Amino acid sequence: MKRAPIAVCILIFSLAFTSCSVEETKNQVIDLSKVESITPNELISFNNIDSLYFGYLGINSFPQKDGSFILGVQTPSHLVHISEDGKTAIGLTSTGRGPGEVSEIGIPTLGENSTINVYDQNKKANVTFDSSLELLDEFQISSNQDLYVDVIYQINEDNYLIEMNSIKWIIDSDESKYLVFSIFNKATNNYGKTVKFLDRQYAQTENPVPPSPTKPYANYLGGDRAISYSDKQLYAFSNTRESMFVYNTGSDKIAEVDFNFDTLRTITVNFPSEEITNSEIDSIRKEIQEPDVLSNLISRLPNWKTPIERMLTDHKNRFWLKSNLRGNHEKWFVMNQDGKVEKLVHLPKNSFLTHVSEHHLGIRLDDSTFGLFEAVE
Repeated sequence: MKRAPIAVCILIFSLAFTSCSVEETKNQVIDLSKVESITPNELISFNNIDSLYFGYLGINSFPQKDGSFILGVQTPSHLVHISEDGKTAIGLTSTGRGPGEVSEIGIPTLGENSTINVYDQNKKANVTFDSSLELLDEFQISSNQDLYVDVIYQINEDNYLIEMNSIKWIIDSDESKYLVFSIFNKATNNYGKTVKFLDRQYAQTENPVPPSPTKPYANYLGGDRAISYSDKQLYAFSNTRESMFVYNTGSDKIAEVDFNFDTLRTITVNFPSEEITNSEIDSIRKEIQEPDVLSNLISRLPNWKTPIERMLTDHKNRFWLKSNLRGNHEKWFVMNQDGKVEKLVHLPKNSFLTHVSEHHLGIRLDDSTFGLFEAVE
């Protein structure tokens, strides 16, 4: 594939987003005792829909205007359109390597006019479906230099924001892990401007296995493990899809940027954090079997947890930010665009929030169980 020259910009969060020309919204320290606390009730949970049984669920879902939603299932590889009550399959994609088929769901994303984009790692192709899961488009896209494509986001008809990961850190312990974004133009088949953010680092094995074209995650499967509770780079799209929010959890700012990666404004945040306890360290020890990985990880654990683990935006353009605070529930801060935390939402422990809509919350309760919970106004 022909590639245009690549302009690479390393964004150091504390410097790149400080400018007198950038609008900055400040907030106050959060007093959780004054924040409305909500525990939504479960509406329904299920591990199959009609004859489709979930072997391993994906990590996101897509609400539709009528209350139905599209769910990604990684095993077997399907997108499935489900009714508002969670009881009926309305549509289903086909598994395979042919046109319009998907062999690996990965992380689907929302495109223009409620379309769904799937980057199939096996086919090295982006497959686009309409909201009825009918095929609209399919095109090949290859990796960019030493980066491999992970997720694709549609900006407009021809331009896509490509999330990529570097291969170097997998085979060289001296290399840092970055989250990389690049603009890809489908019409010209070229990559454009590229930026990279320092991301959460991984503890490696002493003898990492180099990746191959057929097994790009070979070393990861061999024992790599993210350094728990360390800082990471989060991002989410505005509901207008004209900009995105980026947040390095080790900083006190969320930046709104356009798709030229220019900063439009920043929001100052101040989320509560906690020290890592011995019991949490013991839990990590029990999960990791490889002694060299465990030793590397324990030595690099921070004393204090990074305050936020995930970030989403909802239909009201509110932020949903998953806290690392301990407790019997997963704690999510719901924050407005001015940086004010309006609600503290308690979701089931060890669950994964996949969508927020006016109709319901979509929650991955475990590897094969999906649930719908009451909406949060």
